[in-house]
Amino acid sequence: MMVFEVELKNVGQGPDSFFYIAQEAGERNLPVTIDSSLDIDENGHVIQLYQNKPVIKQITIGRGYLKYEFPLVKLTLKSMCEADMNVNKGAYKTIPLSNTYDENQEPVLKWLRPCPEVNWAGSLKRDRKFLFNIESQVEAGGTDDRLEIAIFNPLQSKQGMNLTTLVKERNLEHIWLQFGMVGTPPPPAKGLNPLDEVLDFITASEDTYGFASLGWKLEGIPQGAYEIQLQSKCMSIVGSPSYVKEFWESTIVGVYDITRPEQYGYPAPIRKDILIGEEISVYFTEDMWCRLPYTFEMKVHIIGTNYTSLTRDQLLINCSGKKLGFQLDYSIVEVSKIIGKEFTVEIGNISNNASGGRLMDKNLNPMDPLKGNIEFKKRFANLDLSSASTAFMFTMKNITCTNASVQSQSDDVRQEIASIVGITSVERVKISGLICQNNSTVITNAEIVPSSRRRLGHKSSFSRDGMDSSALFYLLKNSVVDKANAQGRKLVQDVSNKSYDARAMMVKPSSEDIEKFQSSKEEEKEEMKLVAWAAKEENSAYIQDPKTNDKGEGGELKNILQRDLIMDKILEEKDTVLKEKDEILNKVLKEKDEILNKVLKEKDEILNKALKEKDEVLKEKDEVLKTLMEEKIEMNIVLKEEKDAVLKEKDEILNKALKEKDEVLKEKDEVLKEKDEVLKTVMEEKIAMDIVLKEVLKEKREVEGQIQQMLRRMNTVS
Repeated sequence: MMVFEVELKNVGQGPDSFFYIAQEAGERNLPVTIDSSLDIDENGHVIQLYQNKPVIKQITIGRGYLKYEFPLVKLTLKSMCEADMNVNKGAYKTIPLSNTYDENQEPVLKWLRPCPEVNWAGSLKRDRKFLFNIESQVEAGGTDDRLEIAIFNPLQSKQGMNLTTLVKERNLEHIWLQFGMVGTPPPPAKGLNPLDEVLDFITASEDTYGFASLGWKLEGIPQGAYEIQLQSKCMSIVGSPSYVKEFWESTIVGVYDITRPEQYGYPAPIRKDILIGEEISVYFTEDMWCRLPYTFEMKVHIIGTNYTSLTRDQLLINCSGKKLGFQLDYSIVEVSKIIGKEFTVEIGNISNNASGGRLMDKNLNPMDPLKGNIEFKKRFANLDLSSASTAFMFTMKNITCTNASVQSQSDDVRQEIASIVGITSVERVKISGLICQNNSTVITNAEIVPSSRRRLGHKSSFSRDGMDSSALFYLLKNSVVDKANAQGRKLVQDVSNKSYDARAMMVKPSSEDIEKFQSSKEEEKEEMKLVAWAAKEENSAYIQDPKTNDKGEGGELKNILQRDLIMDKILEEKDTVLKEKDEILNKVLKEKDEILNKVLKEKDEILNKALKEKDEVLKEKDEVLKTLMEEKIEMNIVLKEEKDAVLKEKDEILNKALKEKDEVLKEKDEVLKEKDEVLKTVMEEKIAMDIVLKEVLKEKREVEGQIQQMLRRMNTVS
């Protein structure tokens, strides 16, 4: 965007006026806005200006498509009072907008050109990573280590501008490949390799589609993990932003590794005798390819037995980092037949398959085929199986149980196991971690311990009571009625329709045997060094060339191992017995977790089903309630009509009674009125009588007075 500030002023006669601002007709080739929001084209925009009050307007001009130089923009300002509103006719004012001049000294609008963009091409674009290994050397002809770096010039396809044109017209100076080890800043352009050979794609041959490539010479630089970037470098303009000076393509991380892996140290345990269930490990100089499917082959030959060719798929493989460990699968190998027996191990390309069967490091570099396969011989410790315990996972199906009651069924499960193998002592069976599945399956960690009678020298009246724990396990496993088990796990079934499954078997030697066959201090020290070596993580930013490794006294490798000996991991793995127990426990817990997860999943399904059924019942209930409410509403309507009729009849009776009452009261009032008139007449008569009586009494007093005078006179005469 390019921004101009334009002063506009109304110099007319009126106090204010409306004006029309527009691009000059025929010149609309760039997006122009006023005040960053209103578009200005040939149709223009109306603004109000007050007399002699200038205003500053911000005019923004956007860059057109593809080009960076355009003719100037002409804006016209015209009063709305003009009869002809054509912006090119009548009285108007032109405002030319430009920021520089072209080679002909004509005013133009010119934008800064960004430094041309370049992109990765080929496998670098597709994979966003690279790997140069021994196979890459073979594909390159084996002459030298060169990694092809392909790039793409997008302006070739968009505007037909090849790299040569960009140098001439777009100030492009270089297209450099920058690289550095992961975690470190890239070196200067002239330090790309020890020969000061600068990879500049300006000199590369570009095809008509914009693709070019150069070979990055790797020989002589340290092997390791690298970051690479493409940088377009343009002629620097003082004060210009960074995008004008350079362009950086995204970073790609890759590996340069042409070192073959080698066996490191001796197979562990270093001692001759291997305990049953103990992992056998081979260590290497670098991290190995441990992804499935494995690229290596394995064969274990147990001398003097029928187990003459146990292949990789019949072994339990533990491949991680610099360590390749394995164990026998004791569900297919009977312990009593291999104790005390020597065995050989071969790892590598056993079938002489040219396309596979190779031990390779994590960068797919195979071990040296001229050195052959890894081969060694060991012997299974001649354990006293009568003193060893055997742990396994036991499953009992078609039995009623609940999560709340399953713990109380412990003795029942122990009795079932003892009954199946045919021993009278239930005390030889230990169980833990009982769980109930689907209310019909009990799963537990079981262990058959050594017979106390046999250890004390007693002879049992029942032949199986004195059998060792591993023999009893195989007896349990091989007592099969249902031979059609799809997974090869053997079940025993009784008349009560109960079925049983025993798996994940592990022999636990006695403490005497563990002490008898334990490693010497020197062997244990060497084994700890191997563990420390395997635990040490590789520095992805630096891989030491094996040619410079100092394995002698006082060498760097020895110092590293001595420092690593203090690691907590060494202390944790020091006790081999605890390690074996942890492996057993982890395996059992893992299977337990799987079973528990399955139980929880089934419970969730049952719960969801119950909730769904409950929702359906509630839905039916809601429908019933809805029907009842509708009936209630209808009843209320009927009751209301009947109630209204009764109330109406009641009102009529009440009104009639009130009317009759009013008539009675009216008659009563008339009677009272007549009574009042009679009373009035009587009162008037009473008043008249009182007056007469008063006069009679007056006359009486006068007569009595006269009589008194006469009596006084008579007394006087006498």
